[in-house]
Amino acid sequence: MGTRQVRAVVHWLLGEDGPGARRVFTDPVVENERGIRCYEKAGFEKVRLVPDHEQIDGLPRDSWLME
Repeated sequence: MGTRQVRAVVHWLLGEDGPGARRVFTDPVVENERGIRCYEKAGFEKVRLVPDHEQIDGLPRDSWLME
C-alpha cells in the first residue's frame, strides 16, 4: 500500500464523510520495514511494541502499535 493511499484512507476514516473515527491504528509486524516506513510517511507514529502479537508460519511475531 502506498503512502498516498494510506493517507487517503485515514483522511476518509477521520473525515465528515467517513464513519466518524476519532483515532486510527495499525499493527505491522516488526520485520515489515517497508510497511512501517510507509505508515510513518503517512503520519503514523510508533506507540509501543507488542510482543508475540501475531503468528506467521506458526511462529510468534512482535508488532508495532502505530497511531
